[in-house]
Amino acid sequence: MSRSLSISCELAPQQADDPLEQRTWAAVRIYATERCVTRWLDRASHQEIDTVYIPAFPLARWIVMNWWALLNEPCRKELPPSPQALWTEREQAWLQRHCLRSAESGLFLPRLSIWNNGRFLGANWVADADNSYLTMPGTFLYGSLAAIDVHEGEDALRSFVGTVLRWIEDSDDPRAVRLRDNWQTIVNADPEEVAFCQAAGRMGLDPYDMSSWSAGLVELLEMLSAANPPPIVTDFLSSAAAEDATPLWNWVDQVQQAGKLGPATKPPPLPLEPDVYAGGQAGVTAAHRLRQQLGIATPLSSVEDVANEIGLGPIVFEDYDHLPRGSIRAAVGWQAGGKAVVLGPKPSSTESQRFLLARALFHATFICQRGARLITRSHDWDQQASRGFAAELLAPRAALAAAIPADLDEDEQADAISGLAETYRVHPELIRRQLQNAVRLGIQTDDLS
Repeated sequence: MSRSLSISCELAPQQADDPLEQRTWAAVRIYATERCVTRWLDRASHQEIDTVYIPAFPLARWIVMNWWALLNEPCRKELPPSPQALWTEREQAWLQRHCLRSAESGLFLPRLSIWNNGRFLGANWVADADNSYLTMPGTFLYGSLAAIDVHEGEDALRSFVGTVLRWIEDSDDPRAVRLRDNWQTIVNADPEEVAFCQAAGRMGLDPYDMSSWSAGLVELLEMLSAANPPPIVTDFLSSAAAEDATPLWNWVDQVQQAGKLGPATKPPPLPLEPDVYAGGQAGVTAAHRLRQQLGIATPLSSVEDVANEIGLGPIVFEDYDHLPRGSIRAAVGWQAGGKAVVLGPKPSSTESQRFLLARALFHATFICQRGARLITRSHDWDQQASRGFAAELLAPRAALAAAIPADLDEDEQADAISGLAETYRVHPELIRRQLQNAVRLGIQTDDLS
């Protein structure tokens, strides 16, 4: 499957009051993994069209303005905020940085969001509801989700911005001058500045506007920024809010030193398949194959037994509290002698402890090769993979689907889910999600083999 982003942009004659709009009026077509994002239904002709006719300048300006966040910041949930939902202030700010429709009010653009999921650029576009946006020439059709190679996505955005700038290279309009200057700042950044901007962008911050940053944040990002940062730093930047960053990093730093956390000393028992599956599904597949490989019984007796079975040795949970509020749950790494250790505040319930330890097992086994990692509430590729792994390891979808008769009414199903949660020693919500995924994917008892 192609993982490219394509933005076709060709000048189209158009009279406009704004000189920059007139000089950059273009026929724009956007494709993600060979699927058309800009396909829309024309209200007048009732025909489906792949091209939008818009002034390209506002879109180029928006890309440049949000460059570092667009290419580096993750989505804070599994998918971008839904158009039907009531957005929080934080969600609305995220959409301003990542959704093309935020480029300018009144610009006819699809609801396409782009973000960094840790391994790819995620692209999600959503169809418009029927009879919505009646002032627009039509409604955008279809919706989908794509994984785009980071470098290919960046190249596509660079090419689009470069095309628009060539059209206005001799313009002395202050907006054109400002856009050229801002783009040159990005293009001419040295490696040290690029690393700092990427770190800021990963937190959703504008590295060129530090006036609202909390005290000490500039110094912290200067310390953490690197061309190829350790994975634990990427985990931290993907999950920490700007206002909590300094005390959170102090805790992470203390945990690394107290636990003497380092990289894995043993190879994983089987490979992950990041190029094939989304993070959550990759984790599910790894857990399923691990269960098959080891002949693990259902229900699972303990996560520690699985660690021993795969040659990991005992995985140890050490209660390390005093974690400031935020989205970090625990740190995972390896100590000298080949012992995997999890450090963090121990959850109060047995079910939460088992789930967190199963996520830690995924981290220790599959993604600690370059160093210690964090278990967080964020939704980048690795964190979603750890959730999928933990859910499938503790309560396999196929076994749950086989245990719930299809003809149960709502109350009977709720009772059955409660019983399964008790049997598998997990939270009932995990059972519900696993069953929903089993239905969505059409999983039978012999699937995933």
